[in-house]
Amino acid sequence: MNARPSERALAEGARRDVLLRTPLLEEIRRDGPIRFDRFLEKVLFDPRDGYYALDREILGRTGDFRTAPEVHPIFGATWAAPVAESLGAPGRRATLVELGPGRGYLLEGLLPELARRGYGPDSLDLWVVERRPLTGNAWERVREMGFPFHPVPRLEELPSLPRAVVLANEFLDALPFRRLRSSPPLWRELRVGATPDLPGGLGWVEGETVRLDPEGPPEAPMGTIYDLPSGGDGALELLLQRVGRGRFLLADYGDETPGLLRRKPEGSLEIHARHSVGLDPFVRLGSQDISCWVDFSRVRARLERAGWAVEPLQTQIEALIRWGLKDRWREIERSLTENDPARVVAQLSLKTLLHQYSSHRVLVASRE
Repeated sequence: MNARPSERALAEGARRDVLLRTPLLEEIRRDGPIRFDRFLEKVLFDPRDGYYALDREILGRTGDFRTAPEVHPIFGATWAAPVAESLGAPGRRATLVELGPGRGYLLEGLLPELARRGYGPDSLDLWVVERRPLTGNAWERVREMGFPFHPVPRLEELPSLPRAVVLANEFLDALPFRRLRSSPPLWRELRVGATPDLPGGLGWVEGETVRLDPEGPPEAPMGTIYDLPSGGDGALELLLQRVGRGRFLLADYGDETPGLLRRKPEGSLEIHARHSVGLDPFVRLGSQDISCWVDFSRVRARLERAGWAVEPLQTQIEALIRWGLKDRWREIERSLTENDPARVVAQLSLKTLLHQYSSHRVLVASRE
């Protein structure tokens, strides 16, 4: 059931919308239509009024959407298999980085399983890149485990790491992106302009022809929309500058370029608010999540160009089973009695992980 916002929340949302919309309209009237990634940088990441500055919970039942790590700690525990494989022999000092950990649910499941395998607080340096405060029950449990971790709000502040294992679950999709419309053999920018005839005064306007980089997209039928991951491209470049060797484990909803163009000809933009799917990015500014599917062909090309070996793309379900999800479930099953409510929760969570994240893919890349 969708959580209905209170009158106070609605008033706060209206205030936030005005504080974001007014300077955007002023900028557009002064300088002309802006790229969509500029619009997203403002409405998502403005430090005072942007979506990620919200003081309410945006994840889980009372939030806007639910990521896989929140379903059950078994998700994070399952990630321990490839992470441990990448860290080397237990007891050796190693570095683990998580990008966009949110409320800490992935680490809450992962770290106890790593400790059980011999990778305890004395052997791991943990870095987390997160703009929001590290608060909530999961972070409290992570702190209780005693793992030393270093939080930084932006990738630019991550130090140079000769070797690291880097985790990113639903990180790239949340970064700003541009929108392109096919006009064969070219692509044209879709910009955000002032549209007085529409409520709120903001809307799409067609812009200039775009010169594309070698990663594409390729020519597509007239009118096809492609969401160009400018923010994701920048994040990957920063990451590759800071991590010399190791392993990347990237999980997100997305597809290879041909699959994206075929499955999402209208573009892959997604809007979520209170567990409802939105249609218009120009309403409720600062109060709704706006993201796009990840183009894994583009990610692969950039990693390979930097010298990383990239494994074949897997569905998240395939990866979890390969990493031992069902073994983790059998351990839980043996530890709980038949009528224990925790057993029922774990069983339902397993079904959710196996059936409700079918659009998610996992990309693994290594450099020795």
